[in-house]
Amino acid sequence: MSYEISSKNFKDVLDKAGISYSTEHVSDQNKECRDVFNDQDLREISQFGYVGDVSIKWPVEQFYIYPLANLLKMQEGYRVSNGIADTHWDQAKYVIGDWAADPVSIDKSGGIWYAVHGEGEWNYDKLSNSLEEFIDTLRKWVEYFLIENKGKIKNEQRKITLEKKAEVQEIVLGSLNEECKKGFMRFLFS
Repeated sequence: MSYEISSKNFKDVLDKAGISYSTEHVSDQNKECRDVFNDQDLREISQFGYVGDVSIKWPVEQFYIYPLANLLKMQEGYRVSNGIADTHWDQAKYVIGDWAADPVSIDKSGGIWYAVHGEGEWNYDKLSNSLEEFIDTLRKWVEYFLIENKGKIKNEQRKITLEKKAEVQEIVLGSLNEECKKGFMRFLFS
């Protein structure tokens, strides 16, 4: 699936779910984004826009995708500490969002990664092989979790059942490879 189609479909589902977002384009005002994204992603973002400044309800808390204008500022505490590169962080990755301060980052290949903060060192789980694959998976998650299940997938004991997790693996994560499925399951349910 192309970035153009995955981005459009994501915006359509966000609209349907009543979730606000901004669509930004790479410009002279946010040219530092050229350090964050690879050339192909930059061309597509410039042409079709970047869906950012969006907060998506998760089973616990919210997942926030940063706006382009704040990407470099939001590296603080992850890639950099007090303006200095953090030696524990993989400097090839730029944070593009977070879930409860657990960063989601992109590398120059377009791969999307998730890490848990507060573990002493950064260990990265791969979520997708490309920005468009990540956006499409988020679209499927919003459809499944917020639209079809109205944000309620826990049972009476406030647990997510194995049946629901199996549904997520099939419906939401079905097109991902095994490494990304495993990473996304941790991202959604850790």
